[in-house]
Amino acid sequence: MQARQQQMYTCVSATVSDMHTAGEPLRIIEKVTPDPLLLSQRTSLLALRRHLSDDCDWLRRFVVLEPRGHADMYAAYLIRPACHPQADVSVLFLHNDGYSTMCGHAVIALAKYGASRGLVEATPPRTTVNIECPCGLVRAVYHHGDEDNPDSSSFISVPAFLDATYNNFTVQLEDQSSKQFTELTLNFDLAYGGAYYVILPARQLGLDIQTDAVDSLIRICQQLKAAISSRVDVSRNELLCPDLAFIYGVILTDGRDGELESDNLCVFADGEVDRSPTGSGVTARVAAQAAKGQVRQDGVWRTFRNSKTGSVMLGRLAEEVDAASGTVRVEVSGRAFFTGSGVLTAETGDPMLPGFRVK
Repeated sequence: MQARQQQMYTCVSATVSDMHTAGEPLRIIEKVTPDPLLLSQRTSLLALRRHLSDDCDWLRRFVVLEPRGHADMYAAYLIRPACHPQADVSVLFLHNDGYSTMCGHAVIALAKYGASRGLVEATPPRTTVNIECPCGLVRAVYHHGDEDNPDSSSFISVPAFLDATYNNFTVQLEDQSSKQFTELTLNFDLAYGGAYYVILPARQLGLDIQTDAVDSLIRICQQLKAAISSRVDVSRNELLCPDLAFIYGVILTDGRDGELESDNLCVFADGEVDRSPTGSGVTARVAAQAAKGQVRQDGVWRTFRNSKTGSVMLGRLAEEVDAASGTVRVEVSGRAFFTGSGVLTAETGDPMLPGFRVK
């Protein structure tokens, strides 16, 4: 089996375009040889996601991990024709530990990519790109810009909601230097914006998202996600199918929920740090704030800033979908930029295939 897999790897090539949204990288996978989905049944995008994860994870490792990628690389695998009848393209999201269900920074980049690279017909000043994500159909718009206004992209989220607010939730976190455990009592939101996030002010953990070292923030967030995931069953929510029911990341905030400007930092997957304010995280934050009456459907954009890079996304409440379930749609806006393009290849005999991580 290993010999057959290694032979397959040595024949791999992937045509890619690289972009970033608010500093967060995106590697767009345009074509793969051999095609890992060639023999798969395209019954649904979630079925393709399971197929890629279970049977063809070599593609993710090849594109995302070292030596062609890095621990914080993020990728979007374009699938055409789309699985959804109303979509221009379907997309699977790949990260250092697997496959996510939604990615706002990727959607923002793909709106520009779609309008610029012929994925759809460009219709300045606004080009709509309908993108099927694992969480559902997302309608994105590329705003072309002109001499007076820079270009940007925006999207309207899938239905988002505050799942629950947890008060007096006790966790034990290990201090890396002393190896001693400290018990903390926390209050946090669990919110869904296409993916599930734990959201809480960093000060509850004794942390500062502006000044504390990223390694320390990663370590605490990873412990916190594991502790909460082991005790909170998000699959109980009848609004979501099982493929979407897992806690994806932890968002540490400056505590200024509902204000016009707020800083945050998201740690997701296996300790991956978002360089942007996190598009689906902005969605989840606005949904939680709406449920608490901190924001209204007033058309006002709120600024969300990454505490380390200073990069910005805008978010606002777009629509109240269902009062009974508390679901809303959120509009998120940001800017994306092309950074490169090329072909990733595998040379015969390369011992570092299909990719690796250094921890």
